[in-house]
Amino acid sequence: MKSIRTAFLLIITTAFFGVSAWWYISAEKPLGKIFDESEPDLPLSVKIDKERYKMLRAEQLGLWRGMDTTKQGSRGKAVKRMEDSEKNVAARRDEFDRPAAKTWKALGPA
Repeated sequence: MKSIRTAFLLIITTAFFGVSAWWYISAEKPLGKIFDESEPDLPLSVKIDKERYKMLRAEQLGLWRGMDTTKQGSRGKAVKRMEDSEKNVAARRDEFDRPAAKTWKALGPA
């Protein structure tokens, strides 16, 4: 009984890997070529000149990276506003004698 079960598992495993290998080898690309080897940046489906495509692609990447609204010195101004805000919060906390979060200690295991 044990040898029949082992032989059955061996046949099933061999068939599975055989069918998988046959399917992989015989598969064709459904869309054919996606990129031209001489111009890998341009998809074949796009009818646009290379320079315009690269410019539009760089613009889209910039949008994804958050560069659409940046202006000269905007990061420095944002950091300055954040530091001023932190100073204001610390001053308000001192006015009301509230202890800073650094002095808080957990009580108990939870």
